[in-house]
Amino acid sequence: YFWYLLLFIFGSAIGSFLNVLTIRYQPDKSLLSRDVISGRSSCPFCRNRLKWYELIPLFSFFIQKGRCRDCRQKLSWQYPIVELLTGLLFVLIFRRLFFIYNPFHLVLLGESLFSFYLITVLWLIIAVVYLTISIIDLKHQIIPDGLNIFLFLIVLGLIAGGFQNSFLGPYKLLFGPQNINIWINHLIAGLAALLFFVLIFFLWQGKGMGLGDLKLVAVSGFLLGWPDISLALILAFFSGALVSIFLMLYKKKTFKDSVPFGPFLTLGVFLVFFFGEIILRFYFNLLELLS
Repeated sequence: YFWYLLLFIFGSAIGSFLNVLTIRYQPDKSLLSRDVISGRSSCPFCRNRLKWYELIPLFSFFIQKGRCRDCRQKLSWQYPIVELLTGLLFVLIFRRLFFIYNPFHLVLLGESLFSFYLITVLWLIIAVVYLTISIIDLKHQIIPDGLNIFLFLIVLGLIAGGFQNSFLGPYKLLFGPQNINIWINHLIAGLAALLFFVLIFFLWQGKGMGLGDLKLVAVSGFLLGWPDISLALILAFFSGALVSIFLMLYKKKTFKDSVPFGPFLTLGVFLVFFFGEIILRFYFNLLELLS
């Protein structure tokens, strides 16, 4: 639990940095431009520079009751939500990989823990990139190419190390042979996901989906491999449809309005990462009960 606490604190600090990046980001500028990453944090309303005790993740927002200490304007709930979500992701990803790779077992076998630490760091970076993509897509309906490229490079390292495998447990055997080379598996998954979305893109004449979405889908397929990407896409479409229906019922959106797909794809990817096997078990048990 001590390590969980440290991970949560570190993750929430990363979330605080993500808030700075995504709030300052402008579509016509690079995410790492000087205007985005340089300069001290300040209130978005009165522009007063924030003191160190106003920058403590989560704590500062709630102790100030969600308001600027100087001008008393209400601050965005994005600040605590992103900090909390990033902290929780850091803890949960570590916990998930801990049970998958079991470092205690590696120690008993006399193997190095380097691979476990490396895959954990890579997945934490992947989570941060997906979260950044989701926030920017929600705010600007755009997915920067730089983030897609960076995510692809991290995934490349993950697969090159032979660290990636299916999160569907024994249910992966239902989707075809499993003795395919890891590179071929992940390349096929990325290309299949891309071609499927290219087809949708042309059928809908580019409405409701941008080129950034297509690139993110391809990278996500490359990350998860087959058959995991198929479940991730189903979950992404399903969650996106539910939210869209909800927004239309409450007249927040119309049928002609587009809804950013990046956050739903991110949700689909991490639902598979955390609960892929559980979801399929529930699905097949439900089918058995209904039959």
